[in-house]
Amino acid sequence: MSTSAQLRAALASVLAEDGTLADPAWRDAAEAVPRELFVGSYFVQVPDSVPTRYRPVRQGEDGWLEGIYADETLITQLDGRTRADDVGGDRAVVGSATSSSTLPSLVLRMWQQLEVDRGHRVLEVGAGTGYSTALGAHRLGGDRLTSIEYDPVVGRAAASALGAAGYGPRLIIGDGLRGDPDGGAYDRLIATCSVRYVPMAWLHQVKPGGRILATLSGWSYTSGLALLTVTGPGTATGRFLPGYTSFMIARPHDRPPRPTLALLPGEERPASPALALSPHAVGGASYCPGAVRKRTPKPCCNAPP
Repeated sequence: MSTSAQLRAALASVLAEDGTLADPAWRDAAEAVPRELFVGSYFVQVPDSVPTRYRPVRQGEDGWLEGIYADETLITQLDGRTRADDVGGDRAVVGSATSSSTLPSLVLRMWQQLEVDRGHRVLEVGAGTGYSTALGAHRLGGDRLTSIEYDPVVGRAAASALGAAGYGPRLIIGDGLRGDPDGGAYDRLIATCSVRYVPMAWLHQVKPGGRILATLSGWSYTSGLALLTVTGPGTATGRFLPGYTSFMIARPHDRPPRPTLALLPGEERPASPALALSPHAVGGASYCPGAVRKRTPKPCCNAPP
């Protein structure tokens, strides 16, 4: 047994013991899919760095494969363009994570929560590295799975990795929030990105009685995993599932870009004690310790009676 196969088996065993992998079919997928084909080189966050910095871990380096099979999310792209192999030397870089391989326990838990069966047609929104797609293709068969990826560079890399692993799902480069551009009646939809609201296209492309599993989030980093049952064209009902789930937000739903705050040079000094409020009027009120007394302003000369 290769080192990769041993690490896959060890990870699957841990996830089975803690209850994450309750379905033998999904355990088989976890033991079969080589995550390293989909991740390649990746970034790890530099602890306590401000602003956040990332250090590249390149394929073949010491600890690289063990890091692949840690139950952790691995960052594979920064700022929509920078990959770990683009960074020279061991220098750390500043950036915003825009693509990743989600921690295996979360991916496998979500696939099980979706309750897919052989014969179901499934639409996945957010192929990313292709690792989740490969797990789904192993369980369902490639002909039953369509995956949509927004980023062309990420999508091409996922297609190459899926082919190398021997899987052939239908892969589309496009806006997954619009659903399958060819339409279709899907039994299940799973999103590996978060959204601010459930797109109407999803509610029309999943059959009545079908399920949608997606993370809803806002611009303030709150999020919740919602499981919906489609009740008719354009309508669904459901609930938020327990636990914490977080994904990168779909790029069309992301907040507008904002400039990075520059840290100016200077000497660090202890914070000053809180300033005491003046006993004089502040904003139309008089302040005294322990009480605020409203002050009635005098009318100006032009005020009506």
